[in-house]
Amino acid sequence: SYLRGVEFVQIPTTLLAQVDSSVGGKTAIDITGGKNLVGAFKQPALVICDSDILKTLKPETLAEGMGECIKYGMIRDERLFELMESRDLDTVDEIMDEMVYACIDIKRIVVEHDEFDRGERMVLNFGHTLGHALEGWHNYKGIAHGEAVAAGMCMITDRLAPQLGDRLRKVCKAYKLPTGSDIPMSELLPFCSKDKKNEAKDINYIICNEIGKGEIVKVPFTEFCRLMEG
Repeated sequence: SYLRGVEFVQIPTTLLAQVDSSVGGKTAIDITGGKNLVGAFKQPALVICDSDILKTLKPETLAEGMGECIKYGMIRDERLFELMESRDLDTVDEIMDEMVYACIDIKRIVVEHDEFDRGERMVLNFGHTLGHALEGWHNYKGIAHGEAVAAGMCMITDRLAPQLGDRLRKVCKAYKLPTGSDIPMSELLPFCSKDKKNEAKDINYIICNEIGKGEIVKVPFTEFCRLMEG
């Protein structure tokens, strides 16, 4: 909206921004009704990512970005996931350039296929349905976005694809990320009903039955609640 669409360059200075928010053109803000509900699509003219600057980050800030990186491996690239499995938060700098490039490339391909989030781009929402609910429950304070995504990925995987649960939790723990939440599911589900991916009485959620193969699933919201609470 600023200056009616002035061109701008993104120079992201955190891992989370480099692999996620700087790419794809989404601009939005959180409101009382939910996360990212007010915004638009505006592609930057250029994105410049310098991985050397990530060496200046606090460990917890670097860990937050790893929540999104793990997501990319889960939904589209088993080799990337295995690469992250081979390191931890103390040694991830050894693979940083390759990892950041792979994550951005995955998002680039998805966004080129579905810029305005009407189909395939929803796969990038893995971990976000419950992750956004966690952020909403905390009133968008006290839990970082990448932490919430990691917890959301683990929670939905434990429930719907338990064969991958141990492996996903292990890699999240290696990067000092949460693997779940003590908040009752009955308190989180009302926030899920406000997710921007919903359609009328249905909800779209993402599940990975195999690493590297994210799937978009659409069910009635009541069915989703039954699956999560069952």
